[in-house]
Amino acid sequence: MRLEVVVAPCGQPLTVAMLTERVPGLGLGVAPALERSAVSFVGGVELESPEAEVARHVSALLRLSREFPSIEISVTAVPDGGALQIRNGELEPDEAARGSVLGKISSSLRWRVYVSFRIEADAHPHLIHLVTESIGGSFEPVIDSTPSALAIGFDFEGNATRVANLVGDLRLAWRQEGSESGCLIEIEGADPRLETLHTWTEWLELERAVRGPAPAPAASAEPPRTVKIADAPETLPLLGAARLSWLDADDQILSLHHGELLTTTERIELRHDGAEIRRSEDRLAFLVDDKRLDIPPPDVGAERRVHNVYRHGALISDSLGGATSAHTRLFLVHGKGINEGPVLGAVRSIDADHDTVFALAEGRGGLALHEIELGGRWDRSETRPWEHDERPCDVAVLEQRIAVTVQRDLRSNLYLLERANLVYRRTIAMPCVEPQIVGHRNDTLWVTGMSPPPGPRRCDLFRVDLRRGMVIVATAELADVVAIDVVLGAHTDDALIATPRGVYLATRLALREMLELASDETVTDMALGATSCVFVHGVHGARLVLGQQQATVPLRTPGYAPLIA
Repeated sequence: MRLEVVVAPCGQPLTVAMLTERVPGLGLGVAPALERSAVSFVGGVELESPEAEVARHVSALLRLSREFPSIEISVTAVPDGGALQIRNGELEPDEAARGSVLGKISSSLRWRVYVSFRIEADAHPHLIHLVTESIGGSFEPVIDSTPSALAIGFDFEGNATRVANLVGDLRLAWRQEGSESGCLIEIEGADPRLETLHTWTEWLELERAVRGPAPAPAASAEPPRTVKIADAPETLPLLGAARLSWLDADDQILSLHHGELLTTTERIELRHDGAEIRRSEDRLAFLVDDKRLDIPPPDVGAERRVHNVYRHGALISDSLGGATSAHTRLFLVHGKGINEGPVLGAVRSIDADHDTVFALAEGRGGLALHEIELGGRWDRSETRPWEHDERPCDVAVLEQRIAVTVQRDLRSNLYLLERANLVYRRTIAMPCVEPQIVGHRNDTLWVTGMSPPPGPRRCDLFRVDLRRGMVIVATAELADVVAIDVVLGAHTDDALIATPRGVYLATRLALREMLELASDETVTDMALGATSCVFVHGVHGARLVLGQQQATVPLRTPGYAPLIA
């Protein structure tokens, strides 16, 4: 069998040497006739054993396409095969065309993965349980054990993504087991590998190498579309010229503007100094000047958070795992691509300004405050500006200082650190435990915290006046509050508070009731801007309540992630 390969450079600086280096076995010759058309490389691969070799060559061509996303590759199986197209690192979606080349050799897309954990026999049952839980029903492992090692093998069909997913599942099981023993892993298939792994970083590097580079994102040329759903004239006096947008349960973007309920394909999530993060249904994009970069989705199971956007880029974090196995990777998205940052373990909190990231996460010897350069080389340092018997809870970046909340036994403190050295600090005592910073505006810091035992358990919101060093209990009038949600005003020092019984507006002068909830109702999300916006869900359906006048808009599904612009 022979694979005939045509590579159209499409402006990329390809050479014969580059192609033969990246696709071993590819023979390039002279075309039988010259044509007045764009230059292409034409060659072939002779396969003595198609069942064993074709997947390796197709995989090499896929890697070549990911490295040079704009080139076009055509593969034809001779004598009785059809044509297969490869663009932007992917096989064309036409199943018939794919089957014409790969149908006869599907068994060659088989992988075998062997992993050996160097771990004592008494820990084998626990590790086998963790591996089984992690992979679910996706794979059928074959298990063998010795007194000092546990070997697990997998034999399956699929692509490199499925192999990378298996490596990720094994990585999580290895971390959850806790001993972080050395591992030997061997991958047989289109991209064979043999690695010895000792650290979390080595596991991540192997997974990324197997998965391969993400294809270059394509620019979205389609302008946003907006369609009117219904009239909502009662909202016009409350919102005025402002636009309220939110996501429904199906990730559809809805909005209220000029007294109309609309659906749209795109909205601005964050904006600063000419740079924007936009959401288009289930994906994000970074825009600056005339450049647009569509951001690839996170890995399956990862939680993505957009922290800040600046003209030179947007800070994004992806978190995966739970408890001791949790890890978070930082990214800087800019006009030319995506820079991967460090991986942090057991992250408690992250905040940033235009050039520095501050994170409470695992360090050398326990939790530490990490100071990380945003982008560039991602240089970082760590410190512990608290007492040895204190536990850090949260961090926030203020204009001139870094705010850190800590707890010691049944007492808590708020430390205001000088940014110059992160050592000199001002201390404000907090009358709560588990203090969490929910936001700050001007000289006001909002903190939630729980009442210390042994009294009744309740949750309160505290307004901290940083200029005068005063702490005010904003929710002192509320009885039996076991949990609260808080959002801050876009341009004010006010806060909107949701409890199981109702929604309240906290100002500098008073606490004002905005909405009373029925026993079956819950608040799914809130926003505070031109007016208060509360999304409520109960047995009678979902609704949006605006302002103290309680103008109500019935909704088909609950609303989430509201923005007022």
